[in-house]
Amino acid sequence: MSLKSRSYETIPASDEAYDAANFSNKKFMPNKGPYIGKRHWLILVLALLSETIYSVKVYMTVCIVAMTDPNASSNKDVPTYDWKNKGIILSAYMWGLAIPQLFAGWLSSRYNVKLILISMMITCSITGFLIPVAAANFGSTGVIICRLIQGMALGTINPCQFSLYGKWVPPHERCRLMGLVFSGYLIGIIVSMFLSGLLAASRFGWPLVIYIYSSIGLLWSILFACVASNSPEEHPTITKEERYYIQWSLSQNHKRKYLTPWRKILTSPCVWSNICSKAGSFFGFVLILSEISNYMKNVLKVDIKENGIYSALPYISTLVTVYLFGFISDKITARNIFSVTTTRKVFVTIGTIFPCLTLLLITLSKPEEKIKIIIAFALTVSFDMAGNLNGTGVNGVDLSPNHAGFIEGLSNQISQILSSLSPLLVDLFVSNEENNAQWNIIFYISVVIRIVSAIIFLIFGSGKVQPWNDEILVDD
Repeated sequence: MSLKSRSYETIPASDEAYDAANFSNKKFMPNKGPYIGKRHWLILVLALLSETIYSVKVYMTVCIVAMTDPNASSNKDVPTYDWKNKGIILSAYMWGLAIPQLFAGWLSSRYNVKLILISMMITCSITGFLIPVAAANFGSTGVIICRLIQGMALGTINPCQFSLYGKWVPPHERCRLMGLVFSGYLIGIIVSMFLSGLLAASRFGWPLVIYIYSSIGLLWSILFACVASNSPEEHPTITKEERYYIQWSLSQNHKRKYLTPWRKILTSPCVWSNICSKAGSFFGFVLILSEISNYMKNVLKVDIKENGIYSALPYISTLVTVYLFGFISDKITARNIFSVTTTRKVFVTIGTIFPCLTLLLITLSKPEEKIKIIIAFALTVSFDMAGNLNGTGVNGVDLSPNHAGFIEGLSNQISQILSSLSPLLVDLFVSNEENNAQWNIIFYISVVIRIVSAIIFLIFGSGKVQPWNDEILVDD
């Protein structure tokens, strides 16, 4: 089959492991351009963005412990508060994330994604600087409002990222390059938890944590403004070889604007199965992310310095599994070992079974078995994130490269709404934070949600490019 027949006019609907681009046969593949191309630099900057986003997301899980503990800092002049609504404070960020997701997905398909990302990060950073002032003058209500605004700003970013992936990332590089971006999330969690505990215990206390990460957000905005472009066609210094390679591998014409097929997306079983599976996984992820510091302090009796270190361990182990699973997934796809659909479902299964088993192990353990519980948490997060990233995490781009931003926005909105309930469930079921049996109820709920959501994806999920992906609105 000639290269000419692989034109950019339509996106192939084949599910034969991207057979339409025949990545397993190198004689059909054009020159990739430089070994480290502009797409790699873009992914690196987006990985730094992911690190910043999750640092902002996570630092409050450690700060809330320090903000309500007079003994957390070596400096007794650092302000602390007697707040009983910690679950609401932690959930506020998640509520903010949920609000703009769907709109942001549509926005990313119509307007300047680069400008949107920069403006939202600046908004988040400025709001972060205001948190200590808001806490001193308006109490927990002020903090809740600030976190809500931060969530809304950063909630706009993720769908926009997926819009860039759909224009920049070749299908057979998708898991590895998006895995690199996801590793930014993990590094952000690791660094934030590790440093937040140490900084909160210092003489400057918890406000220093917030000031540092707000400053990092402003620095990232400057970097992104200097190096990023909305698409390969707009990049001023990309080589012709790399631009052609990206266009060829995506098999689409970026000079066309595409109609958003609202009804077909909203009635697509494969889209909704992706949403259900992602929401179930994300609920469990946020539960551990937001409450692990609280659990370790009250059940395992860990102090603020050790708390940050132990809380970061699950995400250190996840760095290994994310790269390993991403490498395996891309090899399976490139060599036509399995179809894309089968590959995605295999990884969702792995990302469900192992976390459920390790969560059940935690419920059977005693608080004195601290090392055993910490290892179980590490395995839970590692297999959950690595498995589901290579399953539903990249599936929106599989289904529709042209509308990946909207699909990601829709799935994120529903996922954020469900996951925002996890801190509230802790407030509801855990009246005594030192009672291990009450925490086990939360873990059982997480197991049930994970299993049900994964089954839905196994039945209805798909890795095929959907026919409505190619509906053209206007020719430029």
